[in-house]
Amino acid sequence: MKNRGTLLLCCLGCASSFLGDGRGRVIGPATSRFNRRHSSANSAASKTLEERGVEFEVGDTFFRSESRLSRDLSVLATTLACRDKKDREPGSLFRVVDAFAGIGSRAARYLAWPVEVDFVLANDGNEALDELLCSNLARQARSGSSAAKKKKVDGNECGGRWRVTYGDAARVLLEAYLAKDYFDVVDCDGFGLGGRFIGPALRAVKHGGLIYLTNTDGRTSSGKNPALCLANYGSWANQVDCPNEQGLRLLLGAVAQEAAVQRLEVEPVFSLYSPHGPVFRCMVRVSPTKRPDLFLARERRFTAHCRACGQTGVVAWEDLGCPAPGCSCAATRAAGRAPSRRGDRPANRVDQSRSSEPAADGGAAVVGGGAVEAAEAADEGAAEAAVAMSGPLWVGPLHDGAALVRMAGLAEELGWDDLKPLLETLKGEADPRLPPLFHDIHDLSKRAGTDPPPRSLLEARLRAGGYLATRTHVDMTRGVKTDAPMEACVEATAGADADAKTARAAKHFAMEGQDLNGAVSS
Repeated sequence: MKNRGTLLLCCLGCASSFLGDGRGRVIGPATSRFNRRHSSANSAASKTLEERGVEFEVGDTFFRSESRLSRDLSVLATTLACRDKKDREPGSLFRVVDAFAGIGSRAARYLAWPVEVDFVLANDGNEALDELLCSNLARQARSGSSAAKKKKVDGNECGGRWRVTYGDAARVLLEAYLAKDYFDVVDCDGFGLGGRFIGPALRAVKHGGLIYLTNTDGRTSSGKNPALCLANYGSWANQVDCPNEQGLRLLLGAVAQEAAVQRLEVEPVFSLYSPHGPVFRCMVRVSPTKRPDLFLARERRFTAHCRACGQTGVVAWEDLGCPAPGCSCAATRAAGRAPSRRGDRPANRVDQSRSSEPAADGGAAVVGGGAVEAAEAADEGAAEAAVAMSGPLWVGPLHDGAALVRMAGLAEELGWDDLKPLLETLKGEADPRLPPLFHDIHDLSKRAGTDPPPRSLLEARLRAGGYLATRTHVDMTRGVKTDAPMEACVEATAGADADAKTARAAKHFAMEGQDLNGAVSS
């Protein structure tokens, strides 16, 4: 009996080495039937949804149909990456890990047409989702192309195209790294701040692969909890008028910092802000680099926002202590130090004694930003500049313009015409000449003392002045990205409002059958 007991313990030990411990048990298609019979998911309450022809059951679980847009973009980017790899390396396998699989909606779409990746590892922390998750993945594996179904990755049924694990996402990714079992795409769509998963994701992805990261804590990234932002992303976030774009840049900056530690560099493929949640998602391409220091110093810098005039600029590391780049208002030139709002703690202001000239290498690019509040007056009664510094954060483009052109072409090929406006907007934002952050039209109109003009007229005025101007997906109704300084933006706003009023008057007199010039002269 003793020998039998020893044998039983050895068998259990071997089984645990395959299945993992209680927090990371591996479920394959062939071994998941038992768990589907004993899952706590309520199949009676299940309902079936469809996204781009891919059907999956959601049951009574938490599911955001509004996130379809982010899944659409990831499918487009992953499809192109998969095709590129197949062209470069015929016969190679394209592998994806969905670290926060949930019911498997993202993993199912990776398995389905048009992507049809060779293998998906779907991980989640809630084993009660086993029935829904395995059912959704098995459905897409069965419906895949005959070539994909013949792939044998781990010898399981359904061609070995998927496997499910239940455990901590960071642990699953690090285990893949230790086993040198790298992935072409690492998708981390969790809740809250995603700083803890950046390092493991970078270690689990192949060189040249893609990482898709998430942040859902809009309060922290908007500057309302800067200490928590510092703890998670290594950056101090102030409250600015572009909090949602700041959220994207904080996430990208944290990825860049961790990548540099691992002698890697990252390039955004696309970045997406979604108001539901809110949800900040960034997909980056990971590559090795011999000079991570140069990459980081170039792409991860600070933003300085003058509370007096609204001017915002990029501040390079070597220029820390300077006023807001491009800010020439009297308040910025005033010397002195304002009292802190937090008692004895130093205020978040920069030394105003140095020149405000932008750096010659373009490190101090001028960018628009709205007013946060007027600066407090100094004891002598002169205005003093209060410059809000945020960072370090990503100051480069949020998207890869060339990748977006290809994604737009694929979307047209697939008949996803509803994505065209978004992709066109993202392509406009991807211009590397545009500095970070944007203007709020309503803030500009307050500074100009006018009504908010139509964005198209404001953009036309800015372009006529020789500046770049485009809309931003972060704020499609009120946001304008431009390289124009604040003074030029205010002037263009006043001119655009005058153009709008003239156009309305002309339309009114045309309806009345009168000539506008004659009416004005009389």
